[in-house]
Amino acid sequence: MNARWQRILWALAQLLAGFVGFGAFFVFAPWLATEPIEQAPPEVVAALPSGCPAFSVNHGTYTCEWHDTISRNPRGFALCATIFFAAFGFYAISSMAGRGLAAVEWPSWLRRPRNDG
Repeated sequence: MNARWQRILWALAQLLAGFVGFGAFFVFAPWLATEPIEQAPPEVVAALPSGCPAFSVNHGTYTCEWHDTISRNPRGFALCATIFFAAFGFYAISSMAGRGLAAVEWPSWLRRPRNDG
């Protein structure tokens, strides 16, 4: 495999890690604020689906969190956190190593000048 294809594959791996990381973030972040349904006000419990184990509040909107709270589902939370940190860790470390998107030779019309002079 030549160097050009290696750079392209590293860039695709970084893009995939970015999409996985963002997806994991949108599960991980609300999970940090999840509370048991028993702590919800009665009008919120009536509005959420029946059988909802936990809820979170996001910008004033109550949302049912089917994955439950961290204390009731620690393995699921650990898996989500591992995926989140591994994806962004891969992206950061491979970028610092000069691989992936940092090493792709962009067309001249996409490049920015590196100096002001």
